[in-house]
Amino acid sequence: MTIPVLQRQRRGAADDEDASLGKLGPDAGCLLISEVHLFFSRPAELTGAAEADTTAVARKTKEYVEDFSRYKEQSTIREVRTVLIKHAAQPDADDLPEEEKGLQLTQFEMAQIANLAVSDLDEAR
Repeated sequence: MTIPVLQRQRRGAADDEDASLGKLGPDAGCLLISEVHLFFSRPAELTGAAEADTTAVARKTKEYVEDFSRYKEQSTIREVRTVLIKHAAQPDADDLPEEEKGLQLTQFEMAQIANLAVSDLDEAR
């Protein structure tokens, strides 16, 4: 018998999640708004949900990502993700030369930079 996630968190078995600190849970990944838009634009047979079965939250999420998705093409989204991965935080970065360290961004920071589409370093800071 499995214990629901909420109960495990109350008992202290899992860390508290706090998006403002970038703590999203052990298995959480961050998607770009454009990636979520790509998911919602797929036919219902591929996503496993019929249009009539969607909840109010799913409908509002779909409307939001339609409005704020910056990248429409799957190839563009893939390129943005590739560029961001080059700057991902690496656990053994202390051993790397300075030019190979990148920006040492967490997944949350990478998603925020892509979603906001910053154009220069000062804006990103």
